[in-house]
Amino acid sequence: EQAGDGPGNRVGRQQSGGNQTDPLGRPLHGREFGDDYTVKIPGEIDVQRVRRILEELRRRLADPARPQLELDYIERLLKDY
Repeated sequence: EQAGDGPGNRVGRQQSGGNQTDPLGRPLHGREFGDDYTVKIPGEIDVQRVRRILEELRRRLADPARPQLELDYIERLLKDY
C-alpha cells in the first residue's frame, strides 16, 4: 500500500503499470503526437446540424414579434458568426 499523501496520489489508489491515468481519468499511454484516438472530428452530420441551428437563430433574430430580451440573447449567440 502507498501512503497516498504525495502529489497526484489519492488514498487507496494503486499505481499499477498498465492502468495509470492522468487526473482527468485519461490513460497515460500514447502520449506522443498523433497517438490520441479519443479526439472526435465532427462529421458531415454534425456540420449540417450546426448550420440548421445557425439558420434557425438567424430566422428568429429577423422576427420583429419576438421579445427584445430574446432578440438580445440571440444576437449575443450569433456575435461571433
